[in-house]
Amino acid sequence: MASQSETGNTKNLAAFQQGISYCKGYGAAYNPGNSALSTANLDLQFAAAQTLLDDWKAKFVAKAVAVDKRTLAFSTLRSLSTRILSAMIAAGADQQTLETAKSFNRKIQGQRASKPQSPPDPTLPPPQVISSAQTSYDNLVEHLKGLVGLVATLPAYQPNEADLKLSGLQAHIELLKVKNFAILQAETDLHNARLARDHAFYDLPDGLANTLTMMKAYVKSIFGSESNEYKQIRSIRFTPK
Repeated sequence: MASQSETGNTKNLAAFQQGISYCKGYGAAYNPGNSALSTANLDLQFAAAQTLLDDWKAKFVAKAVAVDKRTLAFSTLRSLSTRILSAMIAAGADQQTLETAKSFNRKIQGQRASKPQSPPDPTLPPPQVISSAQTSYDNLVEHLKGLVGLVATLPAYQPNEADLKLSGLQAHIELLKVKNFAILQAETDLHNARLARDHAFYDLPDGLANTLTMMKAYVKSIFGSESNEYKQIRSIRFTPK
């Protein structure tokens, strides 16, 4: 489904194109002294705006794809963390190391170290508790790095499973970092594309909105405020940002 922003911009671009069509229909009578309002330049402005709108749509899709890829990459993290902990136990890790590993695993699982206490009066709402899970994507990577850092201190940790080997775990961390950074890059690209699009559509003095206003004013100056030509182009609606 198209976003409201995308739909509004698409309608505004169509409205601008409709205005160009009306101006061309007025024939030789449409002969503006302002060269920016010539039909040739209006066509160029429309084409440039279409390119920027298409670029924004492409960046919007690219971000959505990057989000999906990151979600997929992180989807196995909880089970991987549990497997790492089990492999550490199987390798004979000491109790202190295991307690630290369990702490990292709890954070990856989104669990608290202990359950918050219930209020003494059951008729009262429970107190607000700030989560200690720290399950943002950046934090999840850091928790996994901490867990793998513990693995690196255990000479006896020598699993045969490729994804549990230290090299495999380190490669997985790098994969997650790449997927996470891809979101940041996609957000930057989308933001810049949105700025360029909005400048072309709405900013003064060269945006489509202002050009359409000048087109209407010029047609009014030619044919008069009660003319069918002006009533025709006046009916075009361009929604503000």
